[in-house]
Amino acid sequence: MAAPPDPGASWEVDLVLTSPLGEHDRRLEAESCPVVVDALALLIAVAFDPVSAANQIDAARRAKPEPEPEPEPKPELEPGPERGPEPELEPDRSLETEPVARPRVTAEDLPPWRSSSADARGRGDDAALRAGLGALAGGGYGPLASGSAALVPRFALFGEGWRWELRGAWLPPLVRDVGDDRRLRFDGWWLGTRGCWVPTPGPVELPLCAGVEAGSIRGEALAPVLNARSGSQPWVALELGPGLSWSPRPRLAVGVEASVPVPLAQAGFALDGEPVLRYAPAGVRVLAGIELRLP
Repeated sequence: MAAPPDPGASWEVDLVLTSPLGEHDRRLEAESCPVVVDALALLIAVAFDPVSAANQIDAARRAKPEPEPEPEPKPELEPGPERGPEPELEPDRSLETEPVARPRVTAEDLPPWRSSSADARGRGDDAALRAGLGALAGGGYGPLASGSAALVPRFALFGEGWRWELRGAWLPPLVRDVGDDRRLRFDGWWLGTRGCWVPTPGPVELPLCAGVEAGSIRGEALAPVLNARSGSQPWVALELGPGLSWSPRPRLAVGVEASVPVPLAQAGFALDGEPVLRYAPAGVRVLAGIELRLP
């Protein structure tokens, strides 16, 4: 390798490669010494191991990042013509509806039992007059000094905080052993009326009632009594007692009541002139049943 005599001249290298195929002469020329040295080293490496040299060259080429392309310039938009003010749209009158006048309903326009008090009942107000038909069954002690059963139909009128009832009762026949192989069968009936004060704590009613009842109790001696005859005694009594009622629906109620009947006159039955069964001084009666309420 010879240095240039002039600083502005190029560098020259004469390379002679000897191989089994012969000698090969190469002349390298570059403007600087480092470039000539690099080219000379590359030629020597390729001559000795061309495969390894090619792999190194390819790895160096891949490691070098490729320059990103410059973005293309965006075209400039020309300003369009100026737009004038948009015209105002008129409202669509076809979709508008005229207000509908609602008819005014007065109390005279309502059917019977649908006045202002009926409207109050529709809101659950018990101030309006209502009626009820009911049936009860139960038993207790009395009228005679013995156990008894009773079936009681009733009719009632009631409102807020009060109740009035008209009721009747039938006492099914019962047989009572009165001693010495003697037996007495008795039954009876009565009609009564009662008034009640009805507090309503929550969904239940707690009527407190007092009334009067009158009817007849019939007795009949059974064999082996000789010359047995039947007879009846009047029954008049005052009765007092509480109750409990619950209405799961506006027109249906179920309830239970207890009362203490007190006869106003004492009476009874006798066999062969001997008293065998008399009225109890006071009785106890427990009834339960249902009631249909109208309207």
